[in-house]
Amino acid sequence: IDGVVVACDGGCQAILDTGIFLLVGPGSDLFNIQQAIGATFDIDCRCLSSMSTVVFEIHGRKYPLPPSAYTRACVWTNRPF
Repeated sequence: IDGVVVACDGGCQAILDTGIFLLVGPGSDLFNIQQAIGATFDIDCRCLSSMSTVVFEIHGRKYPLPPSAYTRACVWTNRPF
C-alpha cells in the first residue's frame, strides 16, 4: 500500500475472490491491511479519491485494487446506496 509491504512480507497463503468482497489470509496480516487503508463500516464517497490503492503481488505480477474495488458501499448524507 503506497509502496509499502504491510502484509505477508516474504509471502503467505491467502484467498482473494474478485467476484465478491472476500479476502482470507493470516489474521494479523489482514488486520494490517485494514489499518493501512483505514477500514471502517461507513465510507464517505467523497473520500475515495484520497484512499490508497491496494496492490496484491501474486507470482511476481501486481494486481492493483483502487478504493472503488475494495469498498462495497458508500454513504452520502448518512444514507447508504
